[in-house]
Amino acid sequence: MRGSAGFSLAADPGARYVRVFPHGGDAPAAEADVRAARRLAAVADTARAFGVGVLLETHDSHRGGRDVARVLGLVDHPSVGALWDVMHTRLAGEPPARSYAELAPRLAYVQVKDIASVDDLTPLPLGTGVLSLAACLRLLLADHWVSWEYEAPWFPAAAQFDGLLAAGGDFLRCRG
Repeated sequence: MRGSAGFSLAADPGARYVRVFPHGGDAPAAEADVRAARRLAAVADTARAFGVGVLLETHDSHRGGRDVARVLGLVDHPSVGALWDVMHTRLAGEPPARSYAELAPRLAYVQVKDIASVDDLTPLPLGTGVLSLAACLRLLLADHWVSWEYEAPWFPAAAQFDGLLAAGGDFLRCRG
């Protein structure tokens, strides 16, 4: 996200956060951490000026909470925090309690989904797949934001979202 255009787009409708990915590629962890931290630090003041936070998502090169926590430890800025994508921490082999412990000090947002298996990422109705969603949700404080990410466009065999919405909403309101 170059300049302030992205933050302006987020701030105009009142969005509190912009999510970003680490994009560390195949670089060694320490090098990828420094690159991600440098990028976050470069936009942190601009984000703050727009009243928007920048959340580093557990994703791609930094799937685990421990990985994102390392980067956030290099960026000491109140506008920079964590977005916990529960699927990615599972794919990193990290138990929910550890992910939460690593991310909790800077956790602003949690993204849930459910999948068929670690080898088949086809989205499923919440609570019916292999992710420990109930365990994750029980760890959260009542004011943590939780969002359901349903990636059906990339998986033609996935059920239509509109038929899952009511049950998914109930699952989230009951926190699993």
